[in-house]
Amino acid sequence: MSWQLRAIEVGARLLRKTTGPEGPERMQKQIDKARAKTPRTAPPGVIARALDVQAGTVDGITVFDARPRNVQARHHVVYLHGGSYTFEISPFHWRFISEIAKSAQAHFTVPIYPLAPEQTADKTVPAMADIVERAIDQFGTDHVTVMGDSAGGGMALAVAQALRDRGKQPARIILISPWLDVTLSEPKAREIEPYDVMLSIDGLRYCGLQYAGVLNPQDPKVSPMFGRMSGLAPVVTFMGTHDIFFADIAPLAAAMKRDGAQLTVREGATLPHVYPILPIPEAKPARAEIVSLIKA
Repeated sequence: MSWQLRAIEVGARLLRKTTGPEGPERMQKQIDKARAKTPRTAPPGVIARALDVQAGTVDGITVFDARPRNVQARHHVVYLHGGSYTFEISPFHWRFISEIAKSAQAHFTVPIYPLAPEQTADKTVPAMADIVERAIDQFGTDHVTVMGDSAGGGMALAVAQALRDRGKQPARIILISPWLDVTLSEPKAREIEPYDVMLSIDGLRYCGLQYAGVLNPQDPKVSPMFGRMSGLAPVVTFMGTHDIFFADIAPLAAAMKRDGAQLTVREGATLPHVYPILPIPEAKPARAEIVSLIKA
């Protein structure tokens, strides 16, 4: 284990010891605290200077387009960020996007989707599918990747299912620690929870219900694990084994096999939630493979 990963884990455990587990009450306090601040969704200055970043709106949703400077990007990525569906994009996301964009010479489209509970899956998933469909129509299927982490990973799979129903697909789907079932009903999640320094089941279930809104939490728009997998582009998922979402990898593999879809799983032994986007040496092989997938 690198000292960087050790520092992240120690810091996370100390924070949890100080504040207590992330149950519903604490999660709501965190949501209220976040809403009381002016959201900072634009990339930090150092990243904005490293990339050509343009902000726009699509159907009222803020969308950032980021690409390497002085490069004609051939590859296009629509990136859906994590944050339990209730929190905004973070500097960690932007640093990851910047590195991958430069290494893959790729154009990233990053929607700042409306958060739950103010907006829920019944509207968010079709809106994100519209954005991906525009990219496919503009750049062509072979050049478009849909990628997301955590909640954004779950949303990415739900968006791909929605696009399949429209007769569209990207070239590939990359899921980083995807949240596939907001109910976290797989019993193995409780076994993994003591090893997960970032997530707690009870707090996540609360956020998942906020995102579900009027829909059943097992509706595929909310929990794509329960959707049909046939007709999807090839899926590659990166998941640490010390991540409660790892509990859903075996059920996902079974569903993909049942429906004749293609899934590749990259396991990070003893690695934490969203490890590929963290500033740790253990993330380098995953990042290199993500670059190769985008350029394929």
